[in-house]
Amino acid sequence: MFAWFKFTEKPYAHQGPIITIKLRENTKNVKESDGSQQNKLVEMLFEMNYDTGIWRRLKRIRVGSKQSVSGPLRNP
Repeated sequence: MFAWFKFTEKPYAHQGPIITIKLRENTKNVKESDGSQQNKLVEMLFEMNYDTGIWRRLKRIRVGSKQSVSGPLRNP
């Protein structure tokens, strides 16, 4: 069953119309073209635009260190 919701008030109006929530985070060891190993942080995100009612799931990949990623990466 499909349900369409119209939001009359934004729950986090101070953050703007687009809200992003991190659903999952893990590391992945990837072999680069030069043969080196590099850890990458893979994040699954949920994004909701309260102005348009459009939502989507995103996959963001961030480069970690050559050794290992310890803990979550944070935006400055």
